[in-house]
Amino acid sequence: MTTIATFGALSHGANAADFTSTGRLSIQGSYETNPELRRSNKTHVAERQLSPGWVGEWDGETYGLDFDLGATFVRTSDETITPDSLRYDTTVAGDVDLDRVRLSGSLDYSLSAFDNTEFNDNELTTDADSASVSNDVQVDDVSLTTRFEYDWSDRMSLFLEDSFRAVSFSGGNSTDFTNTTVATGVSYDWSDVITITPRVEYRKFEPADTEPTNVIETSMGINHQLNDTSTYNLTVGMLRTGSERKVTFDASYEKTFEEYVLRLTGNRDVTPSDDGELRESRSLGFDIAHALSATTRAGIDGLWRENDDLEARRLGFNMSHDVSPDVVLGFTVNVVQSISENLAGTTKEMQYRADPFLNWTFAENLNARFSYRELWEDTDNQGSVNTRRATVAVTYTHPFN
Repeated sequence: MTTIATFGALSHGANAADFTSTGRLSIQGSYETNPELRRSNKTHVAERQLSPGWVGEWDGETYGLDFDLGATFVRTSDETITPDSLRYDTTVAGDVDLDRVRLSGSLDYSLSAFDNTEFNDNELTTDADSASVSNDVQVDDVSLTTRFEYDWSDRMSLFLEDSFRAVSFSGGNSTDFTNTTVATGVSYDWSDVITITPRVEYRKFEPADTEPTNVIETSMGINHQLNDTSTYNLTVGMLRTGSERKVTFDASYEKTFEEYVLRLTGNRDVTPSDDGELRESRSLGFDIAHALSATTRAGIDGLWRENDDLEARRLGFNMSHDVSPDVVLGFTVNVVQSISENLAGTTKEMQYRADPFLNWTFAENLNARFSYRELWEDTDNQGSVNTRRATVAVTYTHPFN
């Protein structure tokens, strides 16, 4: 809230600011045959969503403010499968840019519900692509971040940043937690194409009804523009939690060729989880995007993730084609393998998912999306089960000057 008040007050100052905003309203209806992926006594559900939103920005000479305010009203035919709910997804961010000083901040709040047919890899539950809670659990997630930068010279700047995150769950067996981070470091332009960033970070992870865990990490980052078409980023650190020490890294490489773009990523870190513990996670990924023609695009992507008790692999293919300037046809296919450890031993699960869609822009401010989802799941010797989902969504946007 401090961020909103600060930058709101600035907009009434001596410097005039340009303000633009756009309202939006989305209406969505869907029908799914077996959302709980039952092998017997299958139950279908129809779902309706109404999503109003407002996005805008103030743009001043030395300051700015961006916001995206959204809500979703959900009503279903069977509340025992998917309860009626009100969900929020809100972001407010602002910045002040003076001669040698920059100050920025953001406030993010979301109230989410999860569908148990999503890719389940038992990671942090506030990411819908990695939800490990069932669909009768809602998650409140609020984050506040601020950053201060000072230009020591033409090549070097000092920074200080902090963030606070609070996550709480309604229902289920997940554990509420807060995570506070304070970091400081230097960004130094070694040359026109190389930037190095030494950094020191302190984190305090505090699950509900549990002693907090203090984390200290020192790291060194490098950004190197190899040439006009190639860039890589690499950050390597040493992390300490109590008597434990771990090596962390975050890396990416991007190469633009004449007809396609290649991106590689890798990560190893210790992050909060919904079971009230810090969990070490590792991931490797790739993405290849290729323009088959001026109107047709295709891509292949893959991801491998592993944590203390689960390993997951995903391979995906996507394609889209511009039938006309107003109509786009496309589809995605994903294959996911999850191997989890539990009291009963090792469980292997395979998921196969196909998602064709049609985007149709009726008018400049009116868009419709028709999509279908076919999902098959096979868990060890329990046999396979599937669900089908059809969705129609219409979105209207209206700009305000």
